[in-house]
Amino acid sequence: MQQSLSTFNHPEVVGQSVEGPSHKKDDIGCQDSWAAEKGESHVVVAVGDGLGSAKRSAEGSQIATKIAVTELNEWLQSDEVEIDEISQSETREAFQHAIIRARKNIERVAAESDSELSEYHTTLSLACNTPDWHAAIAIGDSGIIGITSDNEYQKLVDREESQTSTATVPLTGSPSLVKEKKRFSFEEYGMESVVLFSDGLDRFTWSVENQSKPREDFFVRLQNFISNVDSLENEEAQSEFKDFVDSEEFHNYSGDDKTLVVGHLPELVSDTETEEKGNKKYSDQQFINTVRSVEEPYIAEISNIVGCAESTASKRLKKLEEEGTLTSEKVGNKLTWKINN
Repeated sequence: MQQSLSTFNHPEVVGQSVEGPSHKKDDIGCQDSWAAEKGESHVVVAVGDGLGSAKRSAEGSQIATKIAVTELNEWLQSDEVEIDEISQSETREAFQHAIIRARKNIERVAAESDSELSEYHTTLSLACNTPDWHAAIAIGDSGIIGITSDNEYQKLVDREESQTSTATVPLTGSPSLVKEKKRFSFEEYGMESVVLFSDGLDRFTWSVENQSKPREDFFVRLQNFISNVDSLENEEAQSEFKDFVDSEEFHNYSGDDKTLVVGHLPELVSDTETEEKGNKKYSDQQFINTVRSVEEPYIAEISNIVGCAESTASKRLKKLEEEGTLTSEKVGNKLTWKINN
C-alpha cells in the first residue's frame, strides 16, 4: 500500500469482503459481510462469516452485521445515553441486546421463507470504539484487534477455543453454546483504531509463534496505511484497500472468503496529554466565541474551527454546560450548542 501525508478530522471506516478462490471455483459467492455506523465521536463495526456448509449463510451474515450495528448505534445515539459516562454493565447489556436482535431477525427471515435456521449459520463479531472506552463481543472464529495511540496491537477478545470450521459456534447455533462461547470485553480507554477480520486472514493476522497474539508485521502495514492516506473513505483509499484484501498474497494461502474492516478514531489525545506534550491549549473563550459565531454549532463544526479533536471539543463543551455557560439541544442525532443569556 502506498503512503502519502495526511490529516484526519472525523471518525472513518474502511472495509472490504472478498470472495475466496475456493468459493469462486465452486461458484458459491462471498459469504462474509461487514457493516459500520459512525457518530460524532464513536464508531461501531461488525463482521459476519457465513458458514460454508449453510446454503443461505451469506444472507445470514448480512442480516447479522446490519442489525447488530444498527441496534448498537441507535442505543449510543439515544437521548438517555451519555457516551462518556457509560458503564461496563450498561455496555454488556447493550451488546447482548444487539446480538439477540440480530439472531431474532434471522429467525424471522428463516420462518418467512419456511427454511431451517441452520441454513443461515453465521459468526458475528461486533466492536464499538469511543474516546473514553472500547468494547467488543465475538461469537465464532473472527478476530478483533485494537490499535492504541502508541501503536500497540491488542487482542480485544480471546480467540475461539476450537479453530476448525466445523466446530465454530455460530450466532444461529444452540443458544446454550452461544451463551457459553461468546467473548466480551470492555475497557475504559479509547483505541485509535479497531480492526475486525474473518478467519480467512488468520494466517496473516495472528503470530506464528503465539497464535493468541496479533502478528505485528501485518498490523504495522495496516497502521502505515491508516496513518498515511488522505482519507480512509475517499475513492483512492477504498480501491487500494480492496486490492490489499483481495491480493494473491493472501489467496495463495487460504481459499476462504476474506473480510477486513478498520474503524478509525483520529486525534485520540486527551487535554492532559496535549498539555504535557506542549501543544496548543484551548481556552474556554475559544469555544464560547465559536459557538457564538457559527450558524450550526455542532461538535464537528466547533472542533474544526477551534482546531482540536472532536473528543476534546465534546468534553470542553459539556464542562461549559455544567458550569452554566452553554446549553445543548439535540437536533436529529447531533447536539447543537448555544450561549446562555
